[in-house]
Amino acid sequence: MWSRASETPVDGGTLGLCSDRAARPGSGRAGQRYHRYRRGHRLSFCTVINCMDGRVQLPVIRYLQDRFEVLYVDSITEAGPVKSLAEPVDETVSQSILSRVAVSRTHGSKVVAVVAHDDCAGNPEDETTQRRQVEEAVDFIAGHFPGALVLGLWLNRDWSVFEVTSRDPAGGA
Repeated sequence: MWSRASETPVDGGTLGLCSDRAARPGSGRAGQRYHRYRRGHRLSFCTVINCMDGRVQLPVIRYLQDRFEVLYVDSITEAGPVKSLAEPVDETVSQSILSRVAVSRTHGSKVVAVVAHDDCAGNPEDETTQRRQVEEAVDFIAGHFPGALVLGLWLNRDWSVFEVTSRDPAGGA
């Protein structure tokens, strides 16, 4: 998304390119990373509880960045996380997810998205079942983080993102 150091983020801050180590000839941008903002600029975050499947990562991150005009998406990944949140068999998984959401909230994240997708190896249920699990997972997260807007997202087999449900802290759904 940030291909040039001269690009400007949504809120007008500047991003620059800096290097962790000297780049070797022919290595392109190897060893380089984008630094945060100039001092005084607030970073903008949201949070996603996503499947670990690499196919869903970028479509969800791009969707959330566009939808909420945030620069950063804190990713919490598990295999089929909606099942772990909706039907907790092992409470350590759901508690781990909750603790990682709490850490992300220290970045100022006010939005938490919960994701399910077609062809999930970690939760090989049909779409109807997974969408129900998304609803239940959103309720679970909203119950633990009442000040957050919590979204439920579904990715179809074309990797298109759809909002299934939401719980708004202002009372709307």
